[in-house]
Amino acid sequence: MIAVAVVLAGWLVLAESASVPPPFDETAVPVEKRQEVAIALKAKIQACHRNADQIDAAIASAFGGTNVDELVRFCIDRRRFLRNRAIGFAEAELSRGDVDGLCFAAQSLADAEEVNGLIEESLACWRDAPRPENRPIVLNVRDFGARGDGSGDDSAAFARACEAVRALGGKPSVLRIPSGKYRLNTPRTLKPMKLWNGASCGDPWVLHGYCVFDSLANCRIEGDGPTNTFLVTGLRDRPFMLLNCRNCKVSGFDLSLERLPYIEGVLEEYDPKTFTGVVRLAPGSLTPDDESWTPNRFEKSSNRECFGALFDEKGQFIRDVAFLNWGPERHYEKLDDGRWKLSFNGKTYRSCLESARAGHRIVIPNRANSHGAMHIAFSFHCTVEDVWVRTSRSSAFNGLRSRGTVYCRCRDFPPDGHLLASNADACFTPPGSILVGCQFESMCDDGFNARTYAIPVKRTDRPDEIVRRDGGPIRTGSVASFADSWTAQYLGLGTVGSESEPFYRPDGWYRTVRFTSPLPAKATDGQFLYFPRQFGVGTIVSGCTIRNGRLAGLVLQSPCLLVENCSFGHIRDSSIRLGALGDYMEGPPPYNALIRNCRFSDCGTGISSWIRMCDKTKTKWSKDLASPMRGIEIDGCKFDARVMTQVSLRNATQK
Repeated sequence: MIAVAVVLAGWLVLAESASVPPPFDETAVPVEKRQEVAIALKAKIQACHRNADQIDAAIASAFGGTNVDELVRFCIDRRRFLRNRAIGFAEAELSRGDVDGLCFAAQSLADAEEVNGLIEESLACWRDAPRPENRPIVLNVRDFGARGDGSGDDSAAFARACEAVRALGGKPSVLRIPSGKYRLNTPRTLKPMKLWNGASCGDPWVLHGYCVFDSLANCRIEGDGPTNTFLVTGLRDRPFMLLNCRNCKVSGFDLSLERLPYIEGVLEEYDPKTFTGVVRLAPGSLTPDDESWTPNRFEKSSNRECFGALFDEKGQFIRDVAFLNWGPERHYEKLDDGRWKLSFNGKTYRSCLESARAGHRIVIPNRANSHGAMHIAFSFHCTVEDVWVRTSRSSAFNGLRSRGTVYCRCRDFPPDGHLLASNADACFTPPGSILVGCQFESMCDDGFNARTYAIPVKRTDRPDEIVRRDGGPIRTGSVASFADSWTAQYLGLGTVGSESEPFYRPDGWYRTVRFTSPLPAKATDGQFLYFPRQFGVGTIVSGCTIRNGRLAGLVLQSPCLLVENCSFGHIRDSSIRLGALGDYMEGPPPYNALIRNCRFSDCGTGISSWIRMCDKTKTKWSKDLASPMRGIEIDGCKFDARVMTQVSLRNATQK
């Protein structure tokens, strides 16, 4: 492992470790074809330059003499910046001439073309948006029966308002949610639908929630600000969701649950030998015997275990006791005077359990489902602006299989007098999302996670074909990456030629993917396959504040990314983690990343990589034998004395 504790104003250059394989296997591009591949890539780069020039001219023409929304202009400008970096990175890699250079050039060129597409889509959405020039139709939820008095159930009124907006057929519109407290206690169940990307959605887990706006286009759903408009929902379903929406914005409200989704109290007694403690619950705390610990039919659970944490008197996570495993059996005993006796599982995170002490403030989140608070699900170029989330059972903000989502001035922080905001990440989205001016604090996992999941390869009888689990359609021409499931080394690239409609097998839904050429020779069954551009690429995090997190501040598992002008404080692990979590098969390892003008205070590591891979049985680790990253640029960052390690990039390669 190579660790570095310096900040460079320019490319970070580290030597390769002899024990780690190079980024790409030598067979990824046969020697006899490398010159041919180089010539083709050079022509494609020139074409990408021409396309970029045309897009820039279209932007100048559209925005010239027009009052353009500041956020729209910012997002397009930053995407142009990343696109130009991606083209430059492709040119620099192509000049190397070796297999690594050719393959990184091909990937980065695909990134540039993908970001070009996102820019064109953003411009088209701006033209159709409900801005004054388009004379949007204005509706009000009060006109559909919503009271906003904090007592009645306004669920039916919100559903009627959604139907009225949908009936406009995509005409620019604004749906107003005036000041008030709107209780939404009756979940909606939607019928299976056709999605904007051509796929079908019939999953009851998705088609369900308290406040669901579905199949809308060119609409702005706006409250009177998060200190004036309050939405309060029940605990047993998804609180708020834009589902299958296109070019929509939600803004200006506070979103919370009607009661806390976690146990909270003071650890009055604790035995570090038996891992048993007595907790006096705080007012409003979830009780250990509450029925919501058991998932209902609309809730999904990948892990019934709940990892609690301890806090100090200032409400900050205590580093040594960040994982208290209560479950999956969840042993408890009700005592008197609001006290409960809890027994923790000493099989995992034993050191945390041994470090717990009486007097600590304790929180145990209910992670028995995947219901976050604010979902942008299966949607296209939607925006969340000035929305506060005070409690959520999973991620506060979630961009489930959505493309081009933007979060601006969003906040995730605890209710007054309590300790925890979200039971999981503050924000969990596919790559290509943009975060601007957001503030996330007191998360029970990461602040922001931009992830792409690995798909285990399943070969067919054809040399150019695989069968994959259905995670949504892949566009023709998309560049896929094959990787070794043990070392994360890239085995080669493939270009999607065609894809079948989903079909069902006993263990789930699948699609057949046919590539334009035979697969890399080493891409055998069980190896990893990534479609890193499926929902977009070019993650941007700008001007955000992330503090008091139990795990990492940012987890960035995608190429072509920008982090700038951000502040991180009291993060237990890494403030910025570049890499893949092998145990969840996330990734791939990022490249062409720029981190500039960020501040790091009181964290385990300022910037780090974590690319540890696990075999397909998830029983053995590769001990950091991970494929190197390339092109990690760190400029103008500041670290205070409480940062244990400034920069630790494992197995990074030279530029």
